[in-house]
Amino acid sequence: MSTLTLTGASCTSLDSGPAQSDGSPKPVTMPPKGKSPHPSKTSPTPKKPPSPSVTTDDAPGQASSIRISPLYTNGKGLTFVSCGDIHVDITLQAHYGRARWKAVAVDFEPRGTENDNPISPDTSANIARGVRLEPSSGVLESGQTQVLHIRGAYDPSFRPDFWVAIDSRSGRARESGGFVCR
Repeated sequence: MSTLTLTGASCTSLDSGPAQSDGSPKPVTMPPKGKSPHPSKTSPTPKKPPSPSVTTDDAPGQASSIRISPLYTNGKGLTFVSCGDIHVDITLQAHYGRARWKAVAVDFEPRGTENDNPISPDTSANIARGVRLEPSSGVLESGQTQVLHIRGAYDPSFRPDFWVAIDSRSGRARESGGFVCR
C-alpha cells in the first residue's frame, strides 16, 4: 500500500484575462498562507442557497385540561351534559413554558394532532353548531390557568355526542374531551 502526500500545488488559470506577451496564459498567483487575496483579484463568490426558513415558536409549551366541571361521566370517558342548555367549564393550564392554544367543538372524536388532522371552524362541516367556546383561543404563561366556558345547545339528532379539541405547541399537541347528551 502506498501513500500519496501532497507537498505543494500550483494552479494556472486558462481564463485569467489577457495572455502574457509571449501568448502563454497568465499564471494565477496565490496569496501567502493565512492571507486572503485582494477582493479585486478574486472571482465573484458563488451565492449560497437560501437557508430554509426557521420558525421560532414564542410559545413552545402545551395547554392541557386539569379540571372539568361539573364532571359526570358515563364510564367511557365522556362527560354527560344537558344538550339543550350546555354549561360546562374546562380549566386549562400551561406546561413546559408559554402555551398558545385554540379550541374548537366538533361532532366527531378528533384524532392525531392539528398538524396531522386540521380542524377549522371556517372550513369543517363537522363543527358542533350551537356550541360556543369562550374564549376559543389564548396564550398562557407556564403554570397559568384559564377557564374555557362551554355554553349553548347541541342537536344530538345526528350524533349523541360532541367533542372539544384543544390544540397547542404549534399544532403538535392535541387534547380532546367528549360530551354526551343526557
